[in-house]
Amino acid sequence: MTTGKESADKNLPQRKTISPYDITSLDNPGLLITQVQLKGNNYAEWACNVKTTLRVWKKFGFINGTISQPPDESVDLDEQRGVSISDYYGRLEQLWEEMFNYEILLTCECTCGKCSCNLATMFAKKREDDKVHMFLLGLDANLYGIVQSSILAQELLPNVKKVYSILVQEECIENFTRSKEE
Repeated sequence: MTTGKESADKNLPQRKTISPYDITSLDNPGLLITQVQLKGNNYAEWACNVKTTLRVWKKFGFINGTISQPPDESVDLDEQRGVSISDYYGRLEQLWEEMFNYEILLTCECTCGKCSCNLATMFAKKREDDKVHMFLLGLDANLYGIVQSSILAQELLPNVKKVYSILVQEECIENFTRSKEE
């Protein structure tokens, strides 16, 4: 029989361990780390404030070297590792959304008042190509190496949705072939 305290403990949310590799809403390039501005003669005060902030955010280890680069098999480095194409793509979409929230956007510098440089179009194309490369290069090369090579060899890369479609078809063929062999 459980007591009231034991059942109340079961309903409490579990505390999540914070990884220093996690990206939070506090991690963006425009955020002030400290209100103290470095002016040359106040270095000690400024450094103390920066160190304190980085310790609170659990990021100071990146500065002093106590947090090392994650190993190749770490979950912090996203690769397919045997999951289905749809699961892998879903993880990547979440990662892309997080990454692009922190990306610094370029601004048009046309002086005529009308944008003629097509910066937004070029930026969107670069972002799409980056997604295709990340998606393809994280795949299991033993299973999808031929498809990877054929897509990357194309003069114009297809968009990421088209690549996803091609890979899902390839996965279905692979699963069908494997089931026939068994």
